[in-house]
Amino acid sequence: MLRKPRKDFRRSGDPVAPPAPIPVSTPAPTPASAPVSQPEPESVPGPSRLQSSKNIVAAARKPVSDYAACSGNVTDIYEFKELLVNGSFGTIYVAKHGWMEVAIKSGPRPASDSYIVVPDHPEPLYREVAMMVKLCRSPVCPNVIQMYEWFDGGDTLSMVMEYPQPCMSLKEFIDIENGLTANITRLIMGQLVNAVQHCISRKVFHNDINLRNILVNIDLIPKIKLMDFSSARLVDEDGYDSRTYDGDFHFQPPEAFGDGKYYPVPTNVWFLGIILATMLTGHLPFRLVKDIFIRPIRRLGSIVGRCEDLITKCLERNPEDRLTLEEIIQHRWMNLRHPWMFRRF
Repeated sequence: MLRKPRKDFRRSGDPVAPPAPIPVSTPAPTPASAPVSQPEPESVPGPSRLQSSKNIVAAARKPVSDYAACSGNVTDIYEFKELLVNGSFGTIYVAKHGWMEVAIKSGPRPASDSYIVVPDHPEPLYREVAMMVKLCRSPVCPNVIQMYEWFDGGDTLSMVMEYPQPCMSLKEFIDIENGLTANITRLIMGQLVNAVQHCISRKVFHNDINLRNILVNIDLIPKIKLMDFSSARLVDEDGYDSRTYDGDFHFQPPEAFGDGKYYPVPTNVWFLGIILATMLTGHLPFRLVKDIFIRPIRRLGSIVGRCEDLITKCLERNPEDRLTLEEIIQHRWMNLRHPWMFRRF
């Protein structure tokens, strides 16, 4: 959802005025229904598909389950509180509906090449919205950010997203800790693989997994959420033209340079290898683009050999030689866990 903000989902302090409402000719709809995997909570009056519960901590959330946009003005339903990010893609605000805080991404209608044709929808749909709907259909993944609803305001699109708190980007988390312990790294790595597997199962290729696009919910046991699907594409086993790669160059796999092709699963594995090495060492394994091609991965200091083996196999320069997602989970280093780490998040 975000495009590499410096401080992901960090409060800016003072409240700000919301974007100006967009006139529409149709009245706000009645509440739409969507399946949930938890008991039905008490509803909040109003047209939003969000719901409330007397027990806020255990409240169920309703991700969007169809491609239809909500009619009306987003500003009539949500109270805009704070500006999180203001970038070339638009703005992201903290907003409230009843007791629930959400993040709302609003921006001008994207160019025509940002739209794709999807089944069961009469016209091309904004790519990021389409990807989020595919990812948010039941059963949802706890490690992928959820979209609750979206608004088509003519010249402006707004996406209402989950806003986990307290949280920070994985980059901030690593910087604060100056590298993570092996146990915390295993835990986060397992959740990341779970998120990527969910995306692939829904035919979504994120295309830009990096430290700023991963939220860490700071708790006794950290929980992560993969976000920012603005660069995402439908999975294509025939690959993508390397000249169209637009992700973070620090995470760019070797095959995405030049005139060749890059492929969804091997690229995801490369992303995960870079992130794994960075979590353990506190720094990126490759600082310059040329290092990817001419310098072997620097020794990983005090990291045990079995983890270095996992990192090396994720960062094979030939994509055909890299591990699969299943092989990452089955790797012996990933299974050196304490009993409390077997809990599924």
